[in-house]
Amino acid sequence: MSKITIKDIARAAGVSRGTVDRVINGRGNVKAEKKDRILQIADQIGYEKNLIASTLAINKTHQIAVVLPSVVDSYWHQIRLGVQAAMRNIGQYGVEITYFDFDYENGASYENQLMEALNITPAAILTALI
Repeated sequence: MSKITIKDIARAAGVSRGTVDRVINGRGNVKAEKKDRILQIADQIGYEKNLIASTLAINKTHQIAVVLPSVVDSYWHQIRLGVQAAMRNIGQYGVEITYFDFDYENGASYENQLMEALNITPAAILTALI
Protein backbone atom coordinates (compact mmCIF):
# COMPACT_ATOMS: atom_id res chain seq x y z
CA MET A 1 0.00 0.00 0.00
CA SER A 2 1.41 3.39 -0.95
CA LYS A 3 1.80 6.29 1.44
CA ILE A 4 -1.15 8.67 1.51
CA THR A 5 -0.17 12.17 0.43
CA ILE A 6 -1.55 15.69 0.51
CA LYS A 7 -2.37 15.21 -3.17
CA ASP A 8 -4.66 12.27 -2.27
CA ILE A 9 -6.51 14.36 0.31
CA ALA A 10 -6.84 17.27 -2.14
CA ARG A 11 -8.31 14.98 -4.78
CA ALA A 12 -10.82 13.49 -2.31
CA ALA A 13 -11.80 16.91 -0.93
CA GLY A 14 -11.95 18.62 -4.32
CA VAL A 15 -9.48 21.32 -3.31
CA SER A 16 -5.92 22.28 -4.23
CA ARG A 17 -2.82 20.76 -2.65
CA GLY A 18 -1.99 24.22 -1.34
CA THR A 19 -5.26 24.36 0.57
CA VAL A 20 -4.60 20.96 2.13
CA ASP A 21 -1.05 22.02 2.97
CA ARG A 22 -2.34 25.14 4.74
CA VAL A 23 -4.80 23.07 6.78
CA ILE A 24 -2.34 20.29 7.69
CA ASN A 25 0.39 22.76 8.66
CA GLY A 26 -1.86 25.36 10.28
CA ARG A 27 -0.97 28.17 7.86
CA GLY A 28 -3.18 30.64 6.08
CA ASN A 29 -6.90 31.19 6.02
CA VAL A 30 -9.17 28.32 5.10
CA LYS A 31 -12.91 28.42 5.67
CA ALA A 32 -13.96 26.38 8.71
CA GLU A 33 -16.23 24.02 6.76
CA LYS A 34 -13.50 23.30 4.18
CA LYS A 35 -10.91 22.83 6.92
CA ASP A 36 -13.19 20.39 8.78
CA ARG A 37 -13.84 18.41 5.58
CA ILE A 38 -10.10 18.18 4.81
CA LEU A 39 -9.25 17.04 8.34
CA GLN A 40 -12.07 14.50 8.29
CA ILE A 41 -10.89 13.04 4.98
CA ALA A 42 -7.28 12.98 6.20
CA ASP A 43 -8.38 11.06 9.28
CA GLN A 44 -10.60 8.65 7.33
CA ILE A 45 -7.92 7.69 4.83
CA GLY A 46 -5.20 7.44 7.48
CA TYR A 47 -2.97 10.35 6.51
CA GLU A 48 0.20 10.68 8.60
CA LYS A 49 2.40 13.75 8.29
CA ASN A 50 5.89 12.99 6.97
CA LEU A 51 8.07 14.45 9.72
CA ILE A 52 11.29 14.11 7.73
CA ALA A 53 9.83 16.03 4.79
CA SER A 54 8.44 18.66 7.17
CA THR A 55 11.79 19.09 8.86
CA LEU A 56 13.54 19.51 5.52
CA ALA A 57 10.90 21.96 4.32
CA ILE A 58 11.21 24.30 7.30
CA ASN A 59 15.02 24.10 7.23
CA LYS A 60 15.23 24.08 11.04
CA THR A 61 18.15 22.70 13.00
CA HIS A 62 17.44 20.43 15.96
CA GLN A 63 20.20 20.57 18.53
CA ILE A 64 20.90 17.50 20.69
CA ALA A 65 23.17 17.84 23.70
CA VAL A 66 25.19 14.73 24.56
CA VAL A 67 26.47 14.70 28.13
CA LEU A 68 28.93 11.82 28.59
CA PRO A 69 31.95 11.07 30.74
CA SER A 70 35.31 11.97 29.28
CA VAL A 71 36.62 8.52 30.25
CA VAL A 72 38.25 6.64 27.42
CA ASP A 73 37.31 3.02 28.02
CA SER A 74 35.63 0.42 25.86
CA TYR A 75 32.15 0.93 27.36
CA TRP A 76 31.93 4.71 26.87
CA HIS A 77 33.75 4.46 23.55
CA GLN A 78 30.95 2.20 22.27
CA ILE A 79 28.35 4.72 23.42
CA ARG A 80 30.12 7.50 21.50
CA LEU A 81 30.36 5.28 18.42
CA GLY A 82 26.61 4.67 18.67
CA VAL A 83 25.91 8.41 18.81
CA GLN A 84 28.18 8.98 15.81
CA ALA A 85 26.45 6.19 13.86
CA ALA A 86 23.06 7.71 14.62
CA MET A 87 24.29 11.09 13.40
CA ARG A 88 25.35 9.59 10.10
CA ASN A 89 21.74 8.46 9.68
CA ILE A 90 19.94 11.60 10.84
CA GLY A 91 22.41 14.45 10.39
CA GLN A 92 21.05 15.25 6.95
CA TYR A 93 17.66 16.03 8.51
CA GLY A 94 18.80 19.12 10.39
CA VAL A 95 20.09 17.43 13.54
CA GLU A 96 23.26 18.69 15.19
CA ILE A 97 25.02 17.29 18.23
CA THR A 98 27.06 19.15 20.81
CA TYR A 99 29.10 17.11 23.27
CA PHE A 100 29.49 18.06 26.92
CA ASP A 101 32.15 15.88 28.50
CA PHE A 102 32.39 15.54 32.26
CA ASP A 103 34.77 13.97 34.77
CA TYR A 104 33.17 10.67 35.80
CA GLU A 105 34.74 10.87 39.26
CA ASN A 106 33.40 14.36 39.94
CA GLY A 107 29.64 14.83 40.48
CA ALA A 108 30.01 18.61 40.31
CA SER A 109 31.58 18.26 36.86
CA TYR A 110 28.50 16.32 35.70
CA GLU A 111 26.14 18.96 37.09
CA ASN A 112 28.15 21.77 35.48
CA GLN A 113 28.15 20.12 32.07
CA LEU A 114 24.45 19.34 32.32
CA MET A 115 23.74 23.01 33.07
CA GLU A 116 25.94 24.00 30.10
CA ALA A 117 23.93 21.64 27.93
CA LEU A 118 20.68 23.22 29.10
CA ASN A 119 22.06 26.65 28.21
CA ILE A 120 22.04 25.83 24.49
CA THR A 121 18.30 25.03 24.75
CA PRO A 122 18.53 21.67 22.97
CA ALA A 123 15.61 19.77 21.50
CA ALA A 124 16.87 16.76 23.49
CA ILE A 125 19.58 15.74 25.91
CA LEU A 126 21.28 12.36 25.84
CA THR A 127 23.07 11.73 29.09
CA ALA A 128 24.62 9.15 31.35
CA LEU A 129 23.34 8.89 34.89
CA ILE A 130 26.01 8.83 37.54
